Amino acid sequence: RLEFARTHVNWTAEQWSPVLWTDESRFSLRSPDGRERVWRRAGERFAQCAISPRDSFYAGSIMVWGGISREAHTELVIVNRGTLNAERYVEEVLSEHVVVFAGFVGPRFMLM
Repeated sequence: RLEFARTHVNWTAEQWSPVLWTDESRFSLRSPDGRERVWRRAGERFAQCAISPRDSFYAGSIMVWGGISREAHTELVIVNRGTLNAERYVEEVLSEHVVVFAGFVGPRFMLM
């Protein structure tokens, strides 16, 4: 996407109109992978102040997907349960949201 944007940096606003920029992100009440990162020197023990107590409950997380273009945006899609693999991406995002958006934009539609 960055290469595409750099290649087309001189496009007009009208030329950018059919481009849908998308991204997904997971939001968690804890760090994304459940681990805290602490830098220390080789041979140095963990400092007590750098150790976080563990909660006995699942803090939970949510994954969302969305897209924006020059003139519009998609709905914010909440991705339920598990990993967003290629099959789920096609079924739950592309088929249900991107295809509809592409119809609104027309034949010049581009997905990023």
